[in-house]
Amino acid sequence: MKNWLNALAQHYEAMRRKYPNDRLLIAFDIDGTILDLRHTVRYVLQSYDKEHVTEYFRNLQLEDICEHETQITGLLDKFDIPAVQHGAITEWYRRHLWTNESIFASHRPFRGALEVIRWFQLQPNTEVGLNTGRPDTLRKETLHSLNQLAAEYKVHFSNDLLFMNTANWD
Repeated sequence: MKNWLNALAQHYEAMRRKYPNDRLLIAFDIDGTILDLRHTVRYVLQSYDKEHVTEYFRNLQLEDICEHETQITGLLDKFDIPAVQHGAITEWYRRHLWTNESIFASHRPFRGALEVIRWFQLQPNTEVGLNTGRPDTLRKETLHSLNQLAAEYKVHFSNDLLFMNTANWD
């Protein structure tokens, strides 16, 4: 972590020297950058177990999850799940991945991400923006969830600095 953090700090310092009086914007992606969505993947799959009275994902660990949150086919192959069930599990997972319940129950930041954002928000003439592929229909839930997680770090994300996908997931 120290190498990229050092590079980021040096770049910020160089931009501040180059543009000493200008307002600067640093933009962060949300999913996979601020939020560790492995927690969400695990939450949704373990919710499948609860609802369907199965135990496929009972022992699922974060370290087991290497796939993008929208591509769980490879993850299902790692478990002793009948192949005939894969389609139904995948469809159920997709319907539940971005529900209010899963967003509020499972979103967790990567360690150190919110501290870095706090540091930038404390810098003069510096704004922190967010960019995401999430559809704009999730704007309210996204801001609410992020601001709840960020409150203990005294970080706040504003609606006017959040750029979201104006289409749906596709």
